[in-house]
Amino acid sequence: MGRSDSAPFDPEWFTKELMERGIATPEQITGCTPEEVAEVLAEKKDVSVPQAYVDFLRCAGRSAGSLFQGSDIHYPDCLGINAYAEEFARDDDPGLTTEGRFFFYVHQGYAFYFFEHGKDGVWSYVEGDGEPRKYAATFVEFLSSQLDNATRTARR
Repeated sequence: MGRSDSAPFDPEWFTKELMERGIATPEQITGCTPEEVAEVLAEKKDVSVPQAYVDFLRCAGRSAGSLFQGSDIHYPDCLGINAYAEEFARDDDPGLTTEGRFFFYVHQGYAFYFFEHGKDGVWSYVEGDGEPRKYAATFVEFLSSQLDNATRTARR
């Protein structure tokens, strides 16, 4: 289902981090069903995604408390992100290339995060930047970064 990833996703670690940081209660952490995971992955079948992403969907694909608030990453909001990225590239920012990329997260409509066919890691593209950049070496590193960002934001 997913490509191998050098850092496997550990659901126990993730849920513990969410709860210890005050980002989510156990009731707010909800995973996707196998059918929902399949629906997400069917968005762009020609790009394989890391197994860690698939495992994240199973653990917290529907909700992870306040993590990712204001963003589209959870089911069903994540459905259509690839189509949105294609529309955005066509109408608003031709610097964004969508071919060979699986877009899994969009923040505030202008920052896109994706997996790229044949490349490891999580990539990001911000409107107007012209070029994507490697955001994290693995999906788990991406999640760690997002947890840290959410913790800093909550402390303000």
